Amino acid sequence: MLNISNKNVFVFDWDGTIFNSMEIKRMTFTDSFFESISFEKGTIPDRNYVYDMYVKLSGVARKEIFSSILKSLGIPFNIEIYDKFNVNLTTENKKKLLTCSVFEDAILFMKKILSKNGTIYLSSSVPMLELSYLTHNKINSEIFNNIQAIYGSSDTFKKGAEHFDSIIDETKCRKQDIIFFGDDYMDLVLCNKYGIDCILIDRNHLMKQEINIVNSFREIKID
Repeated sequence: MLNISNKNVFVFDWDGTIFNSMEIKRMTFTDSFFESISFEKGTIPDRNYVYDMYVKLSGVARKEIFSSILKSLGIPFNIEIYDKFNVNLTTENKKKLLTCSVFEDAILFMKKILSKNGTIYLSSSVPMLELSYLTHNKINSEIFNNIQAIYGSSDTFKKGAEHFDSIIDETKCRKQDIIFFGDDYMDLVLCNKYGIDCILIDRNHLMKQEINIVNSFREIKID
C-alpha cells in the first residue's frame, strides 16, 4: 500500500480518475470531429484513427488535441472550425456525460482526505464551463462544497504547470507537499516536468511499468 501521509494538498484529474466518462468522451470527440469538418471526397480519415489519436493525446488541452490531429492529417488549423467543434462537443458532453457515474473509490478517498483536513483541488484539461457543469451535477454537495478550487483549461490557464503554479500561490505550500492523482501517462509527464509526485489510478488501460500505479484509491494510505 502506498503511503502519502506526508502530503497535504491533493490534486485530482477529473475524467477517468474521479468520473467514469472516458469511453463516452472518446465517442463524442470523434463524432464532433467529423461533424465539424467538411472533408473532400476521398479524403475522409478513418474514424478509428481519430479515436485512437484522442486516446493517445488525452490529458492535454482540447485545442491541442484537435490541432494535433489536424496536423497529422495534413490539414491546417482553423479557429472557426475549432470553435464550431468545441461548441458541438461541449453540448454533447453536457448531455451524454450526465449518464456517467463517479468512481466510488474516489469519492470515499476524497471524504477521507477531508476528514484529515487535507486540501483538495481538481485539475482538468476540460474547458472550465463544461467542467463546472459536470462536477456540480455529479459530485455530492458534501464533497463539492469542500473542494478548494476546480480548474478547467483554457488558452491562458492550462492543466500542468499553470494549474500547479496557482495551487502553490494559493496554498503557500511546497512542491513536495502536493500529490496529483491521474489515470493516464500524460498526467505523469506533466507532473514529472513540474517536479511533483503523481499516482496513476489504473482504470484498466495502463501498462503496469511505473512504480506509482494502483488499481484503486483503496490502495493508498494517507495516515
